Parts: sequence; C-alpha cells; structure tokens
Amino acid sequence: MATIQPLSSRERVRGDIVDLAVAGEIKPGASTSETKIAQMLGGNRSPTIREGLALLVSEGMFEQVPQVGVKLRPPSAEEVEKILAMRSRLEGLIVEDLAAEEDPEPVIADAARVNAEAFKVFADPIAFGRETALFHRELARAAGYESGALSIRTWTDRLRVYEGIRRRESGQTSEERPLSWVFQTTRAAEVVNEHSTILAAIRSRDPAAAGKALAEHLEGTRQRLTHDGGTSGTPKPAQVEEEAALLFSRADDFIESGIPEAAEAAGLAVTMAAGLYLEVGKHEDAALILGNPICRFGRAPIDEGVFAKSGFPTPSTMKETLQIKLGRKGLAHALDEGNRLDVSALWSRFGTAERIRR
Repeated sequence: MATIQPLSSRERVRGDIVDLAVAGEIKPGASTSETKIAQMLGGNRSPTIREGLALLVSEGMFEQVPQVGVKLRPPSAEEVEKILAMRSRLEGLIVEDLAAEEDPEPVIADAARVNAEAFKVFADPIAFGRETALFHRELARAAGYESGALSIRTWTDRLRVYEGIRRRESGQTSEERPLSWVFQTTRAAEVVNEHSTILAAIRSRDPAAAGKALAEHLEGTRQRLTHDGGTSGTPKPAQVEEEAALLFSRADDFIESGIPEAAEAAGLAVTMAAGLYLEVGKHEDAALILGNPICRFGRAPIDEGVFAKSGFPTPSTMKETLQIKLGRKGLAHALDEGNRLDVSALWSRFGTAERIRR
C-alpha cells in the first residue's frame, strides 16, 4: 500500500500555482494578485490561495510587491548552478543512507511507484515534471530527511519554472515548433532511466554506486536545462535503436519491480519503442513489437489518449500505417511472429545490452 503523504489544501494550491508558472500562465517579473490567480485556477479568491502564495514567497519563488500583489522571480543561470550543487550534496547523502539500509526495497517502494507513474504521463511536460520532482522528495522522506524533502521541493520547483521559461524562449512550445513526440519520448526515457539506475544501486546496497548514479542524474538534469537541441526533425535509425533499447531496458525494470502500477508503464515503454521503429521506416520490426503481449502487459489496454496528447502515433494509427506499408497479410504475419516471441527473445532482439545506456 502506498504511504505517500496526502497534501494539505494549501500545499495543493501551492503546487497549482507552480504549475501555472511552469506553463507560462504567470509571467516572470509581471505582477499578479490572489484574484488573478484564483481566476486562472477557476475558483474564487480564498485564504487557501493566500496561504499557497505565502509559502512560495517564503521560498523565494515569488516576491511581495506592496499594494500590487506578487511577482514571479525565476532563478538566474547562476542560481540554477547553485541549486544543483545543493541538491548534489543533500541528495547524495540521502541515496547513500538509503543504500546502507539492511532491506531498502520496502523503504523505497513509494519512490519506485512514482517513477513508474512519471513515465505514464510523459506526454504532459507539466505532469511529468511534477512526478519526477516528487520522486526526489519521496527518496528524502524514505531516508527520514523530512526537512530536506521540503528544501528539495523548493529547488526542484524552481528548476521546473526555469526549464519552462527556457522552452518558451526557444520556441519549443509554440505551434510553429511544437515539442516533438520523439523528443518527449526520449527525454522521458532518459529521466526515468536515471531514476531507475539510482533505485537499482540502492537495492544493491551500494552507497558509492548510488551516489555516483545521483551525480550522473543531476549532470543529466543540467544538460537538459541548458540544451535546446533535439526537439524537431527526423531521428536517425542508429539513434532510434539506441533509444528503443533504452525503452526496453525501462520496461524490463518495471516488470522486475513487481509494482502493480508499473505494469502499464512497461507496456507503454515497449509500444513507444515500436513507434520509434515506425518513424524510421523499420515497419516489420515495429509490427513485431506491437504484436507481442508485452504491449498489453498486465492485460491492461494501452490508453491511446496518452499517445494522442503528445502527437505520438497511437497503437491503432501505427497498425493502420503498417497495414498500408506491409499489406494485410504482411502485417498479420509480423504481428503473429511478435506474439510468439517470449520476453527474453524480444529483449534479445531489440534491447541488447551493448546498446543500452547505463
């Protein structure tokens, strides 16, 4: 049973206000008020909004403007570096402590659940960011760092706001240059992969490896915050094979975790890999993957709305395209072949270890 602590009403509102800032509904440096925020959230002005704003003012994300209201104060590039440095020191201690536990598995169960849930909302950058930030807070709580979890909440939310501003400035969220589904897929896989590597090191009771995995994850975070490339264009076949192998690796971890919430994430990861192969014209490979039962792992049909929201081709759309490319008989043959492959054979063909980035 999950033990993730429910949020108080003011903490929920605080999170909603952060999401507005990440989405650009609240502009950096522009003054706003409780009334305007209440309108954005679709409710009436209430003490809860005032309390949520007060939390964010105390954390430095907003600053009070006398007789006007508040204004968003996003972190500078220099502040981002300092935040990452502070996270590195605190979270390094956290994961090392967790890895020193006699039996870490039940202690990190909530963080593992959050990691699987994060992958399932990859198509929604705001929801994905919220879940990945929660992952780090749950690790802190698991290690008994309750006050540290609050600091991590502040730091991760400030980085989310910074990233949202960077994306808008580079045009990644505009209609002219949308965040491509290939970019969203690979980005989500990278983040979840790094989280999974941290969890694996903790499970192995290896503090040094856990600290190293955390450091590599934060370096990956730095790269993602400062790099704008890879958001558009057609991926190369070699890149697709590497990213598909990464997705298979994640699906394998989800299955091995035994966490019920991870079943849908495993099927989602494999289905996404099929979409990548389809994108570069490897039609038989895409059909073979789609035909495997793992795409409906846990007997839970894939929610096609998750794909459609990001522009990612849905499983139904993929099959329609493949029927055109391979013909009805060719598609049926490939799907049937995929259905006969057991998990180890599928992993051997598409998720070979030498292509998986660890």
